[in-house]
This record gives sequence, C-alpha cells and structure tokens, in this order.
Amino acid sequence: MTGVFLSYRGMHHSYAPMFAAWVLRQRFGDGLVFEASHDNEPGVQFADAIGRALDRCAVLVVFVNRHWRENRDLLADENDWVRREILHFLDARKPILPVLMDGEEMPPKRSLPAELAAFTRWIGLPLASASAAADLRRLVGRLEQIAADLVLAAVHEPVYEAATPAAWLRAEHEILPFRAPAELGEIEAWTRSSGGAPVRLVVGPPGAGKTRLARRLLATADRPAVLVPSSAEPAAMSRLSGVTSPFLVVIDDAESRPATVAAAVRALAAGRTPARLLLTARSGGDWWRDLLDDPDDRVAAMASRAETTSLTPLVPRPDDFRVAWTALADRLGAGGHAAPPVPPPAGALLEVQAAALATLDRGDGGGGTPWTRIAAIERARWRDTARARDLPALRPHHITEILAAVTVFGAATEPEARALIGGLRTFAGARPAEIDNALALVRVLLPGPLAVNPVEPKPLAGEVIAQHLATGDRLAGVLAGISEGQARTAVVALGQCLDRRSGLTEPVGELLAAGGGRLLRAAMTAPEPRLLLGAMTAALPLIRAEEIVDALPLRSTPLAEFAVELTRRAVRSRPEPRLHRLLAVRLVSWSGPSEEAVEEAEAALAGFPEPGAERAEAYATLALACRGPRALDAGRRAIEMFRQCADDDRTRGALATALVNQAHRDPADAAPAQEAYEILRDLDARNPARYRSLLADATDLIAVRTRSVPLAREALELRRLLAAARPDTYRVALGRTLHNLSVLVGADPEAAVLRREAEQILAAAPGAAG
Repeated sequence: MTGVFLSYRGMHHSYAPMFAAWVLRQRFGDGLVFEASHDNEPGVQFADAIGRALDRCAVLVVFVNRHWRENRDLLADENDWVRREILHFLDARKPILPVLMDGEEMPPKRSLPAELAAFTRWIGLPLASASAAADLRRLVGRLEQIAADLVLAAVHEPVYEAATPAAWLRAEHEILPFRAPAELGEIEAWTRSSGGAPVRLVVGPPGAGKTRLARRLLATADRPAVLVPSSAEPAAMSRLSGVTSPFLVVIDDAESRPATVAAAVRALAAGRTPARLLLTARSGGDWWRDLLDDPDDRVAAMASRAETTSLTPLVPRPDDFRVAWTALADRLGAGGHAAPPVPPPAGALLEVQAAALATLDRGDGGGGTPWTRIAAIERARWRDTARARDLPALRPHHITEILAAVTVFGAATEPEARALIGGLRTFAGARPAEIDNALALVRVLLPGPLAVNPVEPKPLAGEVIAQHLATGDRLAGVLAGISEGQARTAVVALGQCLDRRSGLTEPVGELLAAGGGRLLRAAMTAPEPRLLLGAMTAALPLIRAEEIVDALPLRSTPLAEFAVELTRRAVRSRPEPRLHRLLAVRLVSWSGPSEEAVEEAEAALAGFPEPGAERAEAYATLALACRGPRALDAGRRAIEMFRQCADDDRTRGALATALVNQAHRDPADAAPAQEAYEILRDLDARNPARYRSLLADATDLIAVRTRSVPLAREALELRRLLAAARPDTYRVALGRTLHNLSVLVGADPEAAVLRREAEQILAAAPGAAG
C-alpha cells in the first residue's frame, strides 16, 4: 500500500492541514490521504486506525506551526501521537516532509528528544497564507517526486470481492495456479531493463493467460507498478509523465481502450524515466494501426518501436478440473464432497473452471452449456439478493435485461447509471426509490471502479447479452439517453460478443440500427470494426443511410465494401452531388477506377455547375475514377479550379493532392510535383501529421524527375519518419525511395548499401515488386 499521512498538533490552531488534505485528496483520491479528524469515525478504535495508516502510508507530512513549536516538550511523552508518528517513520526509514507554516523554521536538533533528532535532517517546505495556492501545488509536486507510488496508486485497479459465483472466475482470484508461458522470462527481463523498447504488446486469443501474466508481472515487479482501471480517463495518464523513478504500467484489454493507451504512450514519451508500458490485447488490429498513425509523432514513433509477444492458448491438464472444482467449492462454501467425475473440456483453462462452477449449483437453468448454467446460477443469486433489498420480485427475464444492459453500455457517472437503469423495460414507471434500490443491487453484485460495471468474465457477458437479445428486446428504451462514451463501450462489448458467439449477427444488427442508428455511428469508428461488419451490414436495410453516411471515415480498409454499400443506399435515397462524389471516392478506394465510379463523379460534376472548390473536388474525383487522356484532362481542370479558390489550408491541401496525382499521371512533366512541393512544405510546417506523407510523395517525384540527390535524401528522411510511425502503410514507399536514391548516387559505394536495404524491404512486402 501507499499513501500520505498528515501529522499536526491541534486542528483548532490551524486550518492548513484540512485544506492540504482536501487538495491532496483531489489529486490522489480519498483512500491515499490519512488525516485523523476526517478518517477516524465513531465506532473505530483510534489507536488501531492510526497504526494501520502509519504502516501503509509512504510519506509523512508534518505541519510545523507556532503551536507545534511552543509545545515541543510534549514530544518527550511516549504517549504523544505526534511523537509516535514521527518516530514510526524514522524507524521505518520512510520519507518525511516537514511543512513550515507562516515563517516557521525546522527546530534545532538540541530542542528535540534524542530519538527524534533525525527529524531535523529533513528539508522543510514553506507554506504561507499569502502564497497558499502556489505552496500547496509545490507540496503536491514534492510528494509526487518523493513517492512515485502515489501517482501510480491514484490510477491503480483494486481487487474487488467476488460478490457472485461467476466473479470467482475472474483472473485476479486465481482459481487455478498460475501457469507460466514460455515467454515469461523474456518479458520479466524487459520489465526490469532500462534500455530497449519502452512499450510491449502481448497478444493472444481468449484463454492464453494474458491477464494472469500481467498480474504476475505486477506482483513480482522490482519497481512501482500499476494496473490501469477501466474507469481511468485518458487525461489521468498525463500524471505518469511526472514520475521520476522507473515504473511499470499495465493496460489490460487494450483494444477496447485506445484513447487511454494513446494517452499513456504520450505520457511516457513526454517523461524522462525508463518506464515500461505493457499492453495486453487479443490482437494488434485496427486500434494498433491507429496508434502507429497517431497525429502526435512521439506517440507514433514510440508505438513503432514496441516489441510484440504472441501467446498461444494454455492447454488444460488432466487434473485441472478437480483443482478448479475444489477451489471453487471452498470459496463458495460448498465443500465436503468429492469432485464429480466430469472430464475437462478441450478448450481453454477458463472453460475448465466454468465447467467446474456449473456442477456446483444449477440455479434455475438445469441443462445447456456451462455458461448457460452459470448464467442461471447468477440469476438465482440476483433474485435472492433483490428480495433482501426491498425490490419487487425480479423474474429471470428482468435480471437478464439488467445484466445485458449494464454489460453492453456500462456507466461512468451517476447520471449515466440512473438513466440506464431507469430506461429499462423492467423499471418502466418505477418510483425513484426503486431505481435507487436497483442501482444499489447492481453495485453490490457487480462491484468495480465505474458507476455501473459489466458482467465478467467475457464468455458469461456474451451469454447474458445473447439470452436477452433472444427475447426480441433491443434495449431501445435506453439508446436516446446514453452518452458517447456509453455508445463506444457498447460497440466494443457487442464486437467481443460476436467474436465469441455465432448466430447473433441479425439481432446485433437490429440493435445497431435501433434509435436511428445511434450505435451504428459508433461502430463505424470502433477499435475492431471487422468484428461488427456482419451486424453493420445487417443493419443497413433498417436505417436511413443518408443520415449516417458522414459518420464513416472517408477511407476505411476493413469497411471499404460496407462504405460503398452504405453510400450507394444514401445516394438512392437522396441523390445529392456531394453524396455522388463521396460514393465515387469510396468506389475507387475499394476497387480502383471503374465505370460506376466515373458515373458517380460525373453526377457530382453535374450537381456543382459553378466554379469553386466543390466543382474542383468533383473534377479531382473524376480524374481518380478514370484512366488515360480523360484522367489527365480532369486532373488539369481540377488544378486550374483549385488555384482560383485556394485561400485556406484545406483547399491548398486539396490543390497539392491534385498536383501530386497529376504528376503521377504524366511522368514527363515535373512542374506539378514542384508546385505541390512548395505548397506542402508550408503546410507540413504547421500540420505534419496531415501533410507529411503527401510532401514525401512530392519530394520523391521531383527528385526522380530532376535527378536531384539532395531532394532524394530529403524524401528519404521523410519516408523514414513515416515508416517508423506506420510501417504497415509506409514501408514499401520507403523501399522504393531507397531504390531511387541508389540509382541517383550512381557508382558511389553508398548505392550498394541503399540498394541492399531497399531489396530487403521490398522482398518482405507482398505485392511490392515494380
């Protein structure tokens, strides 16, 4: 444990300790700041409470004011609490921070009892009423320097008591002994080292032991370590940049928390500490590619250096079922009998534990899969608990609705939680007191860091979601009131459910389409959109495509075909020129130039008869959609029109794009590339994340056309920066630029080195030849 212990003499002599306690609690949280008048409540043994706090706290803050100085003789009394507090920290060799109030100085060594003399070695921090705000900020900063644990503990995920039978299957309760993967030694060495990549991605399918591995690393770390809770806002990660000693941060289930991951990487990049960030995920899919392409170059570069470890599912052993059954029977108070002779399933270790739990109590379910029976066990526990909490008798389908809703949407705040529960069919027309009781029930049986927490483990979550969707209810009553954060939570939960269970495509599609496509909009930018692709396609006939077509990114590789179909529907419903142009762009992105793309671009041109940026963009789209002389002519028209209206960065960027594309179409003309280069150098200086790739294209083109070695070297530098941030997208272009430079330097020995690197890159990239 860690924390701050505030020591003072006589609360009525100064309000400063109370103000300081309030400031520190705002920064570190209630549980990490001990101040006796606040923490000692009726019915608590005063001495025991202070003793426990002294043991767990990492820093002692001693407020020294005039009253403290004038009563120094009390420090000789063995029963004096201030004496005992200081002596405890001196004996434990833990840091002490004296706070010298309103001009007080550290007491002379000779004025203190001999056993407290070491207290005078600590340097005090001034606190004056005239500069209290600044002084308290210095106090916070000094505490963060003294005890890095404080910063980390403020975002650490606690272990919650298992309130229902299924909760014992969570990784932190360790029903089966930890089974070390072959990669454990390598990862442990990485956590302890100060060099190499600061970020490590551990990927593997469900059942590979990622969470157990992460918790083992936290428990055995030789430095402060923290597991970031699901409640941590991305902004909280900025605290990590201020930690000055080595530490380890773990973000589990990282693919569902891309913003938090990016913020943590950004904090590490901004800090000056040999920190380690461990991310666990099922795969390094779209969410990871987005991180590699983050607008912050520091984030992209650090992510590109990350090491990746792939785990395989742990294979059950013959005795695992008996071990799990015995442990669960003991935790649930159901011991006294031998484990039933049920063979362990062939699946992952979690399935073995689920099979063991399912045999202990059949609840109201009876047969079915282990997860079906566990869902019945959970409903029985909820029903029994609800009766004891003055709730109306909840029937099994009511409980399933509650479990599904809190798992799909969650709630980070109290208003979100009340709106979610109040919007359920189960509580339609319920009195406020009933909503309060329902929320209390949810929090008792699903404890966690959020206002409302999901069912876990994930296979059980998928089971309750599937069971509720099978009733035909699509939770439409809550969709209007959910926040954007809840919508993002929902599409991640539904994607994970679809990844584990077949047969849910249609009902999930109906849920995505409900409420005017509220969740479908969120699904279009989900961290793993491929998981939702089938359900998104099923949702299309149920929504007004023209109302959501703009929510989809202009270009999305995993959703390219879906984007085309969505935009086609939008065009049929509302044939606007802007939608025609959007469909043409998406058609080209999906399958290249085509007659359909040409027709759509021509329809856009017809809809924008007046000269201007929109007509210029339509010509540029037509140039992309066709080939040969017609593409050249459309490209020239786009450039001419963009030049007439290029009065802001967006239009100048569009002009530069049209110029680069035109240069590719006409290898004999270097002028378009040169003009694009001049524009893009200026734009890149202000917004490199948006324009650097295009600048690299223009620079490379000019270098080849003019045979300029300096420009080729400039292009290579840009390509290396881009490839470091996003190797999957830019590495092939890097190889071609290396080849171009090798040709330009001719017989110079450098050419062979460049050519060899280019060949290695291009040989490793499928389809890169030519």
